[in-house]
Amino acid sequence: MNADFSLMFAQPILDQHRILLEIHREIEARYKADFKYSTLCQAQHQRLFKFFEPTLSGKVTPEMFCDIVAKDANASPQQVAETMKIALIGHIYNLAKGLQTLIAYPHVVGKGILQFLNGAIPALESGNLLCAFLCFRACLEQTSQNHTLIGKIESLSDPASCSKDDIEIFLYELRQASAKFAFATRFDWTGILSADDVRKQLSSGKFSYVPGEGMSDLTAKSCLGAVDRLSKVIPEVRGVYEMLCEFSHPNVGVHLALIQDTKLLSDKQGLHWVEKTISVEPPAPFIADTAAVLELILDTVNRALKLHLQNVDRMERQIARARKIAQVRFRQEFEIGRELFDLYAPCPCLSGSKIKFCCGRKKA
Repeated sequence: MNADFSLMFAQPILDQHRILLEIHREIEARYKADFKYSTLCQAQHQRLFKFFEPTLSGKVTPEMFCDIVAKDANASPQQVAETMKIALIGHIYNLAKGLQTLIAYPHVVGKGILQFLNGAIPALESGNLLCAFLCFRACLEQTSQNHTLIGKIESLSDPASCSKDDIEIFLYELRQASAKFAFATRFDWTGILSADDVRKQLSSGKFSYVPGEGMSDLTAKSCLGAVDRLSKVIPEVRGVYEMLCEFSHPNVGVHLALIQDTKLLSDKQGLHWVEKTISVEPPAPFIADTAAVLELILDTVNRALKLHLQNVDRMERQIARARKIAQVRFRQEFEIGRELFDLYAPCPCLSGSKIKFCCGRKKA
């Protein structure tokens, strides 16, 4: 921390800053390393999942797909067989999409929080409170969303039995829940990234996300619901979050955080004036006048980050639970249709092993 600026902080704030540094190091140790995971390319996705995308929660089986092809008078037995093979492979990997998202999501959130802290801590130490507060606000949003998702996943009941239908219901519910957090948006990224003229597309105002026909609605909702859920564990979160939002817009918060100096003046008429100096230098008066508030902000952010680290362990337990359930379903399929799959392809349970040495392993 800058030596001159540290003199402006009260000791309780310096103590919270020290705790923040310790948490930052712990999060960095967990998420600094690269994380790799695989997903089918777009071309394969269209080929395999075309008939399984109508809804995340709906149930479309390979048999239903093949009935459509079989009713085509021009379809040969070979075409029907090939269609069945493609449909089955697509169905199995489609069942794994929720698990895949669940495995990747904590790393996405963790690395996001790490990036925000990488911006917040130097900003705080240099006196750039606006930047620090914006990053702290983002940290609360990330931890709130992750906390809500974990609660949602934990509320999913285990399959009533080991039947294909019961397990697939669980996997579809898992996929729906994780997708609504990981891929929710208000922006039409697909349309913008595929546009010939991005500037024209944005100027036209056609950039809002609209769910495709028959597709699940992944429109992002306000994060306030997640913030309120986190407030049930850390009561101050909602208030601190609303306070940090004040520094995201050109209103009271920004005005206060830019006042570097104030003086009380009087004119010849006996009127009193407060002369304020707006600067990009550290806002010493604001820091002095709001020491208790600044301590509360740092304390709340620290507690939210500590809870996030606890939630990481909770999520790992849920991933292990979901993988065990998925493996039961995959092993059922590999036992009867093992020859349809490339046994040296990655196992859909995402254990990191090949099918042959994982869910497709022959029983002794």
